[in-house]
Amino acid sequence: MPATPRPSRQTIFRRRRAALVACVVLMLAALVFLVPHLVGSGADSTAEAPDTPTASPTPTSVTAQDVAPTPDAGGGASTATSAAPTAEALQPCIPPEVVLTAKLDAETYSADQQPKLSLVLENTGSKPCTIDVGTAKQVYTITSGADHIWTSTDCQSEARSQPVQLGAGQRLEAPPITWVKERSAPSSCSGERPKALPGTYQLTVQMDSLTSEPARFVLQ
Repeated sequence: MPATPRPSRQTIFRRRRAALVACVVLMLAALVFLVPHLVGSGADSTAEAPDTPTASPTPTSVTAQDVAPTPDAGGGASTATSAAPTAEALQPCIPPEVVLTAKLDAETYSADQQPKLSLVLENTGSKPCTIDVGTAKQVYTITSGADHIWTSTDCQSEARSQPVQLGAGQRLEAPPITWVKERSAPSSCSGERPKALPGTYQLTVQMDSLTSEPARFVLQ
């Protein structure tokens, strides 16, 4: 059998060039086909997303915090913060969940010292409650045995109500008022009052339906 003649170098070169041209044409055709799709895809990605509805804020109830009664000219105590509004009516503060305590700054007072009287109100329950802590409800009383010595409301003027909300576990303490160691009576408001003598005394405080245990102290 006669041998097949081998192609010349020029023939091989022409074949390779033709194959290269064909590849370039195919790549250009592919680019022409893909570019519109790529551009369309990019436009979709930049389109504005529809607004997403957001939940409106949920109203919350406000609780009066750190309300401390302050002394007024009548010798009682008042508060500057009113009860906060709540979603539902609260029950009044009553014992035993709410405890009222009479407080003194000392147990014994020398002749030149004047007792400072205060009160502590604490809600030991698990629910908030409401109570009037105004001067119309707060009463400080000092006795010695069966002898009535002094009451903060005897000559009180401009007494007012001040309802507040007492949260669960909340503790309120009134700033102290000073007892000048004088007796009082509703009829003694415009005259001179007798001085309290040395001896043993008891302080009791009342607020609305609450009454404290007596706090004992001594005047020397």
